[in-house]
Amino acid sequence: MTSPELLRLFEQTLGIKPDTLTGTERLRDLEIWDSMSNLLFIAMVDKHFSVPVPASRVARCETVDELLGLIPVARAAA
Repeated sequence: MTSPELLRLFEQTLGIKPDTLTGTERLRDLEIWDSMSNLLFIAMVDKHFSVPVPASRVARCETVDELLGLIPVARAAA
């Protein structure tokens, strides 16, 4: 899966319009990013990639790109 595809999946998971995110956004600046979004991201990764992502790793991410970098398929595509 390419980075743009991951961004679209992330947008879909958060319920925001497609092609809204570029990846460089700071998570704290996203109005929608909160504790529920953290859980939605973890669930999305588990559902689509069967990879457990610890909440502590998610909490350390500062940007959308860092967050998506937790997904092994994203690291392989880089």
